[in-house]
Amino acid sequence: GTRGVGLDLRPPAGPLPTTAPREVVETCLSVLADNAFRYSPPGSRVALSAGPREGGGVRVLVEDGGPGVGTEEAGRVFDRFFRGSAGRAAEGRGFGLGLALARRLARSAGGEVLLLNPGEAGARFALDLPAPAPAG
Repeated sequence: GTRGVGLDLRPPAGPLPTTAPREVVETCLSVLADNAFRYSPPGSRVALSAGPREGGGVRVLVEDGGPGVGTEEAGRVFDRFFRGSAGRAAEGRGFGLGLALARRLARSAGGEVLLLNPGEAGARFALDLPAPAPAG
């Protein structure tokens, strides 16, 4: 279960077109949301928001109320099977294949998965997705 973690959904003002396949978007969001809930303590909140990205495309933000990712772990958080110290403490499960898979899938569709705030409490992950080519 989510252990009493709240969810703040901030939907975009309008449609956000992307060329990324639906399965890629769904899998990446599932991984990021799963991690956010797993690392957030009871009574905290997870926030999901989406909007246009600077320079075109879409940025989806997943923010949690957990301990965050330390600067020394940030470079390895996308490695297969890497588990940070917080991951080992949270239900004995780490990032596992999740973030590595999400990043690989996003990149295969022309996007990216990023950790925006290493060394700070409350991890902020971004899923960046490409914009469709301009018509004409």
